[in-house]
Amino acid sequence: MVGVSSARVAECIKGGHIPLIKFQELSDGILQPEVVEFRSDLRYVALSHVWSGGLGNVEANSMFSCQLRKIHDLLQTIQDNGDDDLDRDKGPRKLQGSKRDVKELLGIHIRRPPVLLWMDTLCVPVGQQHVAMRQKAIAQMAQIYVQAQCVLVLDPELPNIRFEGLPREQIFASVLCSAWNSRSWTLQEACMARVFYVQFADGYYILDREWHDFMKGLTAAVDFDSGESAFRGFRGEMRDNLMLEVSDWYRQMPVMTKIRSYDSRTLMTKSEDWQNFSRVWNALRTRSTTKMDDLYGIIAIMVDLSAYEILKLDPQERMKAILRSQSSLPLSLLYQQCTKLVDSKGIPSWAPSDLAGGHLEMNTGFMSLRDDGLLIDVQCPADGTMHCSDIIKIIFAIFIPPIGVLLEKGIGSDLCINILLTILGYIPGIIHALYIILKY
Repeated sequence: MVGVSSARVAECIKGGHIPLIKFQELSDGILQPEVVEFRSDLRYVALSHVWSGGLGNVEANSMFSCQLRKIHDLLQTIQDNGDDDLDRDKGPRKLQGSKRDVKELLGIHIRRPPVLLWMDTLCVPVGQQHVAMRQKAIAQMAQIYVQAQCVLVLDPELPNIRFEGLPREQIFASVLCSAWNSRSWTLQEACMARVFYVQFADGYYILDREWHDFMKGLTAAVDFDSGESAFRGFRGEMRDNLMLEVSDWYRQMPVMTKIRSYDSRTLMTKSEDWQNFSRVWNALRTRSTTKMDDLYGIIAIMVDLSAYEILKLDPQERMKAILRSQSSLPLSLLYQQCTKLVDSKGIPSWAPSDLAGGHLEMNTGFMSLRDDGLLIDVQCPADGTMHCSDIIKIIFAIFIPPIGVLLEKGIGSDLCINILLTILGYIPGIIHALYIILKY
């Protein structure tokens, strides 16, 4: 086994730095990992893997030398063959390629800086004495994966599959059904990657780039009039259903997928808090993690909270803190069939204590948390469709017009006008109430 000192990793994290692994080749051919602190001029690859696949270690920050050698060789391959992808944000690839080609033709030796590694097995300290620093390392996850030049996915089974010659949809299906795609941590690692490579038997596959290229040609590949698909490799309806499932998986990822830089608000989507919370909930509820306490840290990261502060709380307070931090939450959260949080008197509340409930619907409205209770927002969605709350307001508008206006606009001039119209004539009150509800 070869590894690094857990104390050195913890010291680096305590100083507010991100620990990276630099490889040093010893005289006997053994690779010795060394901890270095991240600097803005260093580039590194972040590894995304499943611990049960054999690369994890709960006892020490170490691994088998053969495993480390394999990872080193993969990084070397990315550096040698993938520079255009790693440097794609640094300028035109054509000019960079031309300079390299000229130097190689002239026989000039090109010395490239080593690609460094971030991997939880080596870069998150283990041991009871480092619990606080482990929590702090978890809080760094967003920054780590956002700043990585790329994320390399190592699944236990995918390296046994050759992607050469396979149709794209079969490659996507392999990733969708992989053990890597069933874990909670790997979701946020993929969402925050600027580009992620998936390792197969015959090399790495740049999944997100291939997906976008595929989606561009999707319209041409499907004859929507006849309902027939031009995909190859699967048959008929099974093939189309598969692509629908893969498409839904990729598009429903919280939209942090294309982050280029990191600051305290970068991870927030442009959608409302309740929409982002719904996507995170729905994506995580069917996934698993070895340490259930980590789940609250993952949720915190993906809704732009400090995982370190959340994990410092008592376990029963963590979900409560996450929910209270959101400016709005999906209304469907009220109807989840799961264990509920209890108040100070031991009485179950409306709030779930975990993600064991069902799918959160995003078309039933949303609510805001107030000190005195919940405020149900009854605004119509931007697409012009109606929520069930709009139907309730219309019913009130027909039978008790002022109530319909009150639900829509609250106490104000519109309510006063409607009360007056209802007193003067019931029909004018109904017409005014329906106008207010349908207009807003």
